[in-house]
Amino acid sequence: LVSYAQERIDVVLLGYFLSAREVGLFSFALSSARGLLILPAAFMQNFDPLMARLWCEQKLAEIESHARRTQLYCIAIMWPAIVLAVLVYAVFVSPIMGPEYQETLWIFSLLAFGIAVFSTVVWSGGMLVMAGFARANLWRTSSILLLGVLLNVTLVSTLGMQGAAFAAFLQMVASVLVQQYYVKRYLNLDLFGRLG
Repeated sequence: LVSYAQERIDVVLLGYFLSAREVGLFSFALSSARGLLILPAAFMQNFDPLMARLWCEQKLAEIESHARRTQLYCIAIMWPAIVLAVLVYAVFVSPIMGPEYQETLWIFSLLAFGIAVFSTVVWSGGMLVMAGFARANLWRTSSILLLGVLLNVTLVSTLGMQGAAFAAFLQMVASVLVQQYYVKRYLNLDLFGRLG
């Protein structure tokens, strides 16, 4: 429930501060960018069972090895996919959705870049739960939700739709740092140690 709220809070808060038109434009760009998460989600679906088994066997070195490979695969796939998605969005958004959606290109680009950063750890989202630290995972997602509310109220109320884009981007970057903190603290795994 907290994760669901975390993903939707920006659009809900936008409705309070912005016009229906602006909410619709931003929501389209955000939904399009979040669609890119399907790629790392595929890695997560395959990594979770392996991680759970290795955690039960306390094979931390193997978890770190698989985590590094998974992270490198996500980076190798996501960064070119993000560049391609931005190019496709730039070419096709106006002809398909209408010229008013062209103004969402920079929003989509910023959000897609945030997704690319977030994708470096999104596959590790189930690690805390798989290792038996559901409460820590609840604190992790709750802290990101609270940050999202604060960022949106602050930035959307002052910068409008642009503030919403910056708030979403900053929330994605913060999610990476928070995920690293919780995985390090509870599992003693460094998500960014020795990539490669």
